[in-house]
Amino acid sequence: MRYIRFFVFLVTLALLLVAVEGALRLVGAPISMRDSRGVGQVLMLTLAFLWILGFIRYVAHIGSIDFLLHYVKHWRRALSGFLAMAGTTLGLAAAVFGLFVALGWAIWSAEHWAALDMRILAKTVGALLAALVLATTEELIFRATFLRYLRDSLSPGPTIAAILASSAVFSVSHLIALREAGAPFLPLLTGLFLLGVLLATTYVVTGSIACSIGLHFGLLGFKVILRETDIGSFGGDVRAGPDFFVMMALLTIIVVLYRKRLWARFSIEPAALLDDDIKAKRISSFEPGKAAADRG
Repeated sequence: MRYIRFFVFLVTLALLLVAVEGALRLVGAPISMRDSRGVGQVLMLTLAFLWILGFIRYVAHIGSIDFLLHYVKHWRRALSGFLAMAGTTLGLAAAVFGLFVALGWAIWSAEHWAALDMRILAKTVGALLAALVLATTEELIFRATFLRYLRDSLSPGPTIAAILASSAVFSVSHLIALREAGAPFLPLLTGLFLLGVLLATTYVVTGSIACSIGLHFGLLGFKVILRETDIGSFGGDVRAGPDFFVMMALLTIIVVLYRKRLWARFSIEPAALLDDDIKAKRISSFEPGKAAADRG
């Protein structure tokens, strides 16, 4: 029944966006929600965000305030998870980029490196802050809301199904909202889906949305650094390449293999914050570190 409600939510959201786009066309507005940036894209994202808030309040009945306050209570553990994942991801991204440069698959600009100044660095820091907001918002929507809602049991089957379903929505939504003209459709869809699987698996395995935010920010932040400083590029959308597919798959496997250590160090929630189960005390509350009891 959860999947049916979720499907209805997605369909009604799509119909809303189509109706608004039609109204814009009818009145001859100079914007379109199909724009890859600008006012049109902001309008689309705003409408989608408001619709998601309605889903959280009236359909999912997820206790968002309690969820966030719990992370505030355990802010040291959350910050530790975020910094560990963000730092590790940035380091791995830099290492992979260096390898790609050595293999001739990426471009390094010594000229732009030498031209770095405080103005460029300040602009980069501002872009990184925006990336942090974006990563946090997306993780709260796709993992802390959609994944939690769809995962109606702690057993492996429902967990895997929720990971795959939330990752599919993550990939399609990004493809619609952020794909640039000429970008390959199926390869990009595949790359985004595998990225969603990695982020969702990280959330489930660590028991902390802060960890998936850190991983997301690390990947996005490295891209922002290259873009804002012009010190290097991959020569295309790296998410659409087979090397990216392999990296996402390997990272997901590594996260799963290290799940016990990650959970012991970073867990803040049970394996899933299933609100109904928590209220009925079928799952032992929020307290971190209860891996065996909470994971089932």
